[in-house]
Amino acid sequence: EAKTLYVNQANLAHELMRDAASPFVIWDVGMGAATNVMATIAAFEELSKTHTLARKLVIVSFENDLDSLRLAAKNPSRFPHIRHAAPASILAKGAWTSRCGMCEWILLEGDFAARMNEAQNASCIYYDPFSLHTDTGMWDRELFVRVREKCSAEGAKLFTYSAATKIRGTLLAAGFFVGRGPATGPKLDTTAAYTKIESVPHRASLLGSDWLDRWSRSESKFRDQASAEERELIERLVTSHPQFAKAGEI
Repeated sequence: EAKTLYVNQANLAHELMRDAASPFVIWDVGMGAATNVMATIAAFEELSKTHTLARKLVIVSFENDLDSLRLAAKNPSRFPHIRHAAPASILAKGAWTSRCGMCEWILLEGDFAARMNEAQNASCIYYDPFSLHTDTGMWDRELFVRVREKCSAEGAKLFTYSAATKIRGTLLAAGFFVGRGPATGPKLDTTAAYTKIESVPHRASLLGSDWLDRWSRSESKFRDQASAEERELIERLVTSHPQFAKAGEI
């Protein structure tokens, strides 16, 4: 899942080999045992063996509970991705830098909403909170609005395992262009969101009018915690989203 959902869609080869004034910044939201980050670092290290990188990679992890990473670090025989200097450095110092200096990993421990403004603006976001049901505040429209405001002006992409109708609607209401991501494990598809329509690699993957029709009829298009005012706002923002404009009107 780490490779299919996050690393492959991040498209590191393209992003790190193109000339750009700013680093490629990945926000790793919900670090857990660091499987997504270490898959990214492994891809970076393979790429750097054969290519000269033009752009630095910065990974910022957000996590409020380090128990999963600590457990993995104590059992390296069961967690192969942990057999690297980076996780130990993160646990000890909250940071790690590759020998070549072109990859930096930073941990911002604590509440994501409280600490996100400390991070550099995101180019790519791995949005991997534990669960829609347990981390309910992580799926609020207001939080996604703030996330979008902290995205790179060049455009950014966000990937998440959830394909829930209510989550896709919330991302649309926050101003993202939203489409289907690749299947992974038992999931037939996931979700990919973009701050700019120009950043969408395959326009056909975007949710279309057929999805909007189903969403309009759905009985589960809002989070249970959403107020009547919030539901009305989301309804208006989704139905008027430029993603659903006729061809040529975006």
